[in-house]
Amino acid sequence: MHRIFTDKEIDIKENYIVDKEDYNHIVNSLRMREGEEVEIASSNAVYLSIIETIGNKSLELKIIKSLDTRSESDIKIILYQAFAKGDKMDLIIQKAVELGVYEISPINTKRTVVRLDEKRMKKKVERFNIIAKSSAQQSRRDYIPKVNEMIELDQIDEKNLLLAYENENEVNLKDVLKSCDTDRIGIVIGPEGGFEEDEVEALKLKGAKIISMGPRILRTETAAISMISLIQYELGDMGA
Repeated sequence: MHRIFTDKEIDIKENYIVDKEDYNHIVNSLRMREGEEVEIASSNAVYLSIIETIGNKSLELKIIKSLDTRSESDIKIILYQAFAKGDKMDLIIQKAVELGVYEISPINTKRTVVRLDEKRMKKKVERFNIIAKSSAQQSRRDYIPKVNEMIELDQIDEKNLLLAYENENEVNLKDVLKSCDTDRIGIVIGPEGGFEEDEVEALKLKGAKIISMGPRILRTETAAISMISLIQYELGDMGA
């Protein structure tokens, strides 16, 4: 079933009007018709509705009932991802949202290959948020994770921060998670060439816990997806 998101307060007694992007997606992409069901995720509830009428530029949804759903994880995972080249960032954002990540911040590092001017970066971030919304709809999230503007490594400000580092051989993620007593965890994933040692030391000074992801070197996109999956399994709602 298709799901749309809204910041508006839903009145169960009134029809909900859909226009612009959601209208185009429902009518032109999905080719849905009157009588078909659509879920509406608002800030505090999810509602079941049916398409009552379809106009030239908007459609009306009749609210049927509120739904008792729970698709959000108890743990908020904040992904600080080194900006990856090609379509890797698209993949990381798509899968991170599916897995339940709460927020994503691209980061700039010394070995980050992608260098974009402000205008092009803004367009990239706009695209990333479209991908996040699409992925949230597909995975029936109750919330659309935000993709922020790119920040520098020293701008990361997170109380509970984990850094995946290929040169760490002793401390593993599972052991570190046993001592995590918070519902919010920030994870830092490096670029294709990895972090430089001084960057790792700088994050250590911020209180970051340096962890190993195993004996094999993982691609940046694999590390992000694997780390989120493991955290959700140990502390969140995967495997529950």
